[in-house]
Amino acid sequence: MWESIPWRWDPGWAIVLFALALLYEGAIRWLPAPSSHPTTPFSKRMGVYAGLLLCYAALGSPLATLARQSLSIYMCWLSLLCWFAPPLVLPGLPPGLLSPLGRGRWRRTVVSFLMHPVIALIPFHVTFFIVFYPPIFDALFTRPLQRLTAEVLLVLTAYLMWFPVFCPVRGWDRLNEWKKMIYITISALLLTPVSFWLLFADDILFHVYETAINPFAFDPVLEQRIAGAWMKFVQVFLFGGTFTYWFIRWVRKEQKREPLNRKTAEREAVARHLLNKRVTYGKSASTSLKTPSKKRGKPSSEVVSLLELRRKKNRRTDT
Repeated sequence: MWESIPWRWDPGWAIVLFALALLYEGAIRWLPAPSSHPTTPFSKRMGVYAGLLLCYAALGSPLATLARQSLSIYMCWLSLLCWFAPPLVLPGLPPGLLSPLGRGRWRRTVVSFLMHPVIALIPFHVTFFIVFYPPIFDALFTRPLQRLTAEVLLVLTAYLMWFPVFCPVRGWDRLNEWKKMIYITISALLLTPVSFWLLFADDILFHVYETAINPFAFDPVLEQRIAGAWMKFVQVFLFGGTFTYWFIRWVRKEQKREPLNRKTAEREAVARHLLNKRVTYGKSASTSLKTPSKKRGKPSSEVVSLLELRRKKNRRTDT
């Protein structure tokens, strides 16, 4: 079985991807960066290089040849290009390379339209459903040019799909952490019909692999189930991991906001307390000024009796 596997590595793709890595490093060093993006972090740069390595693993490794003979390998090959590489490459792209696309009225309108989450989400999934419709899939595999066009379209729409989640330009980022988690969940759910179809189909869906020489001597139905299981793995591992990443980012952001919110709440409470004190003091002072002075009360009974005795004595002396 292993003797029939073509263990060939394509040096042409190695040269192309190495040239892209050099161009990327030059763009980081010499392109003017906006003030909001002074430098590209080292971790994001390493992510770009890891994404290029994944692209070479798909395009220049034996996977490229095995994908023509095995559906499960083809699904793995496609996942490296469309699902694993874009989240690594997009965050590390230099903003100075992309910001000129948003200059000018018409370019800004086109970019704003394409970067809308709904517009970015739909093209990849529609293209994916069309390509994996069995009659179309069999027709594409018998025509190399049409197959190459479909695969290039899948890769481009995949980068467009991931762009709202890992937007390298802050001014173009429309989604907060919660919206990105919802976006990722919807994107993962849209892959479920194809994965379930491959996982639970009892008949051969793609007849082009029925006549191909399988390097692992697997049954075509088993190949379909392995491909469907791989898609479910991608949904759980990659999309679930991305969801967890943004959830952790949201939790840390809220933890940073909590002390500031507590301080502002305490300041507002103290200011409200002082304001209430001033208002009550002003009211008490105004009421004290408005109220008239109290009248003198009636003399007590002892005083009255003494006055009467003096009056009686005076009368006696007069008589």
